[in-house]
Amino acid sequence: MALAVGNSDISNELWQSALAALEQRFSKPIYEMWIKPIRFVSLSGSELILAVQS
Repeated sequence: MALAVGNSDISNELWQSALAALEQRFSKPIYEMWIKPIRFVSLSGSELILAVQS
């Protein structure tokens, strides 16, 4: 199932910044396995929607 990604450039940049911060907090294997695959979908007000494969 494909997800419709509704995001602005600013929201995507914020997610990339969050990923960079998370990469510093976790070991490389943990980051690569659990964090890196998470995809930004949208940000609306205080609601952040992320996607992962099942």
